[in-house]
Amino acid sequence: MRQHQTAGDKDRRPHGPTRFGNESRLDMAVMLLLLVVSGNPAVAFPAGTEATLVAVTLLLIVLVAFQGFRQREAAAATVFTFFLLINLAHGIVFHFFPVITVLGWFVRLFIAYAASRLIRSFAAAFVRAMTWLGILSLVFWGLGLVGVVDIILQMVPPYSVRSTGNAAYTILIHTFHTDGGHLLQRNCGFFWEPGAFAGYLLLAIFTLSTVRNTMTRQQFSLSLAVLLACLASTISTMGYIVLPIAMLPLLRIHWTPSPRLYSRITLVCLALPFLVWGTWEVWKLEFMSTKIEWQYDMAEEKGATARMSRFGAAQFDWEYIRKRPMLGWGMHSQTRFLLHPQFIGNPPKLGNGFTAYLARFGFGGLLLFLVAVWKSSRYWLSPARSRSFLLCLLLILTLQSENFLGYPLYMAFMFLPGRGRP
Repeated sequence: MRQHQTAGDKDRRPHGPTRFGNESRLDMAVMLLLLVVSGNPAVAFPAGTEATLVAVTLLLIVLVAFQGFRQREAAAATVFTFFLLINLAHGIVFHFFPVITVLGWFVRLFIAYAASRLIRSFAAAFVRAMTWLGILSLVFWGLGLVGVVDIILQMVPPYSVRSTGNAAYTILIHTFHTDGGHLLQRNCGFFWEPGAFAGYLLLAIFTLSTVRNTMTRQQFSLSLAVLLACLASTISTMGYIVLPIAMLPLLRIHWTPSPRLYSRITLVCLALPFLVWGTWEVWKLEFMSTKIEWQYDMAEEKGATARMSRFGAAQFDWEYIRKRPMLGWGMHSQTRFLLHPQFIGNPPKLGNGFTAYLARFGFGGLLLFLVAVWKSSRYWLSPARSRSFLLCLLLILTLQSENFLGYPLYMAFMFLPGRGRP
């Protein structure tokens, strides 16, 4: 007798890879929403960042509840539970539990979880969204080069002005920075600064390898070209240095002896001197070796501005990491900056997202993040452990630049896949 298939049976059927470009409207809408709340300064308007995040959370709760709870809930519950235990430990040790601060963290964590659950083809949706956002960013970056943006900025008030006079502007779909009244020719996309855009671009380039087999050659070439062009336009030191690691999964090397293999080896050998020369020339650029040396010297001086550099921030955070290495000092400034009372209630700007996370959650929190990413990556990356290792390394290296773990997108990699294989 033929059995009737129920809706639940349909939901339990394995999902095959979605052809690139055929992602559902829900996939793309949730992915764009995830990217917006992961660094677009416009989320602070008009009601403030936290109010926006709460509204997004309520929307995602409805969508997740409508979809139902079926897959990998135990793994997600484990991540939530351990982060809760770490925050409870902070409350017990410091006799202070900042409810609002902790809720803000879990709101971001839930957005990450919900997005991973709702987006059926996470990797494809991420690459596609970053490609189209990249094209849009190149348009505005190009307009900046020819002076059109100067006219636009006269009609838009800055959302941030530093004591140095540098200002930042957002028009919702793009962010601009000025230095001394002059537009900086660095591409931010619609994120808060060029380094943030570079970090997300590197992650998109890495993720591109996982959806390559679902793309036509033209789609793959277009996405790679756009992502690389955008990364070049950010003029991000971190972006240029970490790019080779992000590109590694895109290399397809078959070591079976064949004429094609020999021709490729010959081509690489011929190109190697030019590659070495090109690398050296890029290293001599002002934003590479000169900037790194400047930040190192600034950290050595240990001045007030040193904490904004990568090395200076790491030096500042190390005092906290050394004294509480396992669970850190928590997120609220009353405990986070306990060794520097002058910063309680008025936290300084720190330039290293990796050491900042260690200072907040310790090596226990870092291990929790990396183990969750490692375990989830087994379901959507190649079975080879090397790719999972590269993903974890890429996340750690990009964190040296920005506080990406304060935003839901990086957190989402702890919960993949959601409904199907990305």
